[in-house]
Amino acid sequence: MSKNILFICEGETEVCLVYKVLKKEFNLIPDKNVEEKGNFILKNLSKMINDFFIKDTDKIKVYNLKGEDKLNDYIDELSYSREIQDINKIIFLMDADYKKGLESGYERTKKAIDKVKEQLLKENNALEITEFIFPNNKEEGMSETLILNSIKCQNIVTYIRDEVIEKIKAMEESNIKNETKSTFMMVAATQNPLRGYAHHFIIDCYKKIDVTNKEFLKFIKFLKIELEIDD
Repeated sequence: MSKNILFICEGETEVCLVYKVLKKEFNLIPDKNVEEKGNFILKNLSKMINDFFIKDTDKIKVYNLKGEDKLNDYIDELSYSREIQDINKIIFLMDADYKKGLESGYERTKKAIDKVKEQLLKENNALEITEFIFPNNKEEGMSETLILNSIKCQNIVTYIRDEVIEKIKAMEESNIKNETKSTFMMVAATQNPLRGYAHHFIIDCYKKIDVTNKEFLKFIKFLKIELEIDD
């Protein structure tokens, strides 16, 4: 029996990451609207539910939330639409971010997903719902954390994280609000100066990520299991 599987992604980085893994690691075929002349076109994924990939008879779809703060509004829209009845499985790809007060970033994100799960199941109680909370489904961080931990140039990552960022933070003129994103952009600039943003880097510099890294393999294995991909 064929399935309709929907990825709900926090942002461009998560969309691009799952796109690359599905295409490069699993050799799945992207929908015709996802690419133009072989290039991934993110702006084409603007509908509430977008065709993404095909796996045998299964149809894999995607939505870019463009920020965790848009989650509840999107789930409201999805819950009241006819399309919710056609979806068999939803996979959330979200960032853990960082601790606020006594609650860890992972706990906060998991709680937000669990809340909307209840709403979705009220509309379609046959739905299967799961999630991968970056970087590894247990710790603080984000998808950029996973990439930094898996990128091949680990000497550069260590130097920028431990030396450069710390020295810049001590400067009066600095205003670093997210150390992970700042570190990633600096590291990416040493690999491809034009691809400092994570989603651009993933699309154009995916080969610089060590896909055999145990952290990255955990994400690949998660997708393999959830999409029921055979060896």
